[in-house]
Formats: sequence, structure tokens, C-alpha cells
Amino acid sequence: MRRRVLVVLLALLGAGCMSTARVRPDADRWRRGVKTVAVLPSIRVYEVSAGEVREQRDDWSAEGTRLVADALSAGLAERGLTPRVLDPKAEKADPELREVRLLYEEVSLGVYLLAYPPFASRHVLEHFDYEVGSLERVLERARADALLVAYGKSNVSTTGRAITRALFGGQSDFNLLTVGLLDRKGHLVWFDLAGAEDLRDPGTVGRAVAGLLDRLPGEDR
Repeated sequence: MRRRVLVVLLALLGAGCMSTARVRPDADRWRRGVKTVAVLPSIRVYEVSAGEVREQRDDWSAEGTRLVADALSAGLAERGLTPRVLDPKAEKADPELREVRLLYEEVSLGVYLLAYPPFASRHVLEHFDYEVGSLERVLERARADALLVAYGKSNVSTTGRAITRALFGGQSDFNLLTVGLLDRKGHLVWFDLAGAEDLRDPGTVGRAVAGLLDRLPGEDR
């Protein structure tokens, strides 16, 4: 069911049928007192064979994580904010940070299911209210005022799979980049997503991140 929902969502995104940003009612005020934003990227890139066997590639995932972190840092800096990228490996020394990321992933699944078609809840859309618990200690250690989590997955076909799909077709892959902005209280202030075919590609990542940050609440337009 989860995959079916995501496939429908990606189809709607590709058709340009919907606004993707989801925000708390007071989201436009999030920048008050915020100067530094911690960035926590978590990108997973998989190689998929002609037999539909998916294998996570650590080298590709690391490259995707770096590209997303760099693009978000540049975009935040353009908006007068100081980015502070958190090394994903820092989770080993900070169990609380790891817990925040895992909680965020669970929360983001709830957002997928209830805040987007085909099963979007009117109540959730009007009263967007998700949280992961207080981030005071995490942000104090990061020397930041807010946390921006980036979570994404992309699938890269082997040559054999690409040929097979070109000849016989196949189900669409789940390639997606999401961002979630969390304040000190752990409220999910802003959640957004974009299709991202290959998160190893600088151009793909740059376009996806630019589009997402253009919808960041509280921006002067």
C-alpha cells in the first residue's frame, strides 16, 4: 500500500497537479531569532539489476548526501542564514541525534499518507501539526537555532535493467527528495518534496533543492 501511495504521488507531482509544501499555521514566523540552521542529510542511492535486485551503494549514497548538503547550504546562505552541516556519522556519538532522524522518518511517512493525495485528510491539511519532541539539547550541541532534515532515495538501473525496461517497460521507481524544517520545540514547521531521478547528479540535485527552497515559508517574494 505504501508503494502504491507513493507511485500515485509521484505521478501527480510529475503532472504538476498539486502544491507540494505542507506548513504549520504559524510557519511564516519561523525565522524569528533564527540565524543558524543545522542541516542533517540522509540520502540512499540503490543500484537495481535486471532481476529487480536492489543493493544500496554506500559510495553513491555518500556522494548524494554531500551534493544535497552542499546545495542546501548554498541556498540557506543566499537567504541570509548560516548553515551548519551535521556529518551523518555524528549519529554514532550522539544517540539523541540518531533518534531525531529516525523519528523524522516515521513522521514523514505519516505526512506522505495523510497530507498528500490520494488519501489527503482535510483536517491534517488545515491543522498541519507534527513533531518529534524537543530539540533543545540537539541544537545546543550543533550550535544552531533550527534543524533542516533532508531525506531522499533514488534507484539507478544497471545497463541490463535499462535495456530490459526500454524494451518491455516496468513500474516507475521511487525517486524522491524530502526536506523537513524543525524548530527548537521539535515542531515540523515545513515539509516539502520533489522528484529526483538520480541523486548522484549535481544538476538534478541543484534543481530539486532550488525548487524546494523557493517554497520555504517566511521568504520575501
